[in-house]
Amino acid sequence: MATYDDFVKLDIRVGTIVAVEDFPEARKPAYKLTIDFGAEIGTKRSSAQLVKHYTKEQLMGKKVMGVVNFPPRQIGPFVSEVLTLGVPDEGHECILVVPDKESAIVGENFTNMSFEKKELKKKSENLSDWYTDVLLKA
Repeated sequence: MATYDDFVKLDIRVGTIVAVEDFPEARKPAYKLTIDFGAEIGTKRSSAQLVKHYTKEQLMGKKVMGVVNFPPRQIGPFVSEVLTLGVPDEGHECILVVPDKESAIVGENFTNMSFEKKELKKKSENLSDWYTDVLLKA
C-alpha cells in the first residue's frame, strides 16, 4: 500500500500546453505536447493519447496537471519527459485532469501544497495539546 510519504515524492505541477503536434508513429493515436510548467521547471514534452476527446486547437493554451519528476520515457521515436494526468472514460480513452479555475498558478506544486497543509495540521494539533496541558495544570 502506498503511504502519504510516497505521495509527497511526486512533483505534480500545473502547466499550460504551448504546442501540440500529431504523433503518427505512436501505436495508439496520440499527440506530442509541449507544456510550460513555469520558470522553475520550464517547458517539457509529453506524449498523450488524447485524440478521442480533444483536437489540437482545444488543447492549445489549456492548463493541465503533470508529474514532472518521473524519469524520461522513450515512446517510439519520442522522449516523454512528464506524465500528463488523465482519467479513463467508459471506453478507456483519456480525459485530462485539469484545474477547474483559470486562476490556477502555472508551475505551482500540488504535492508541496498538500504537504504544507499536513505540517500545519500537525503544528495545530501540537499547539492544541500544549494549550490543553496548560489549561489543565492551571
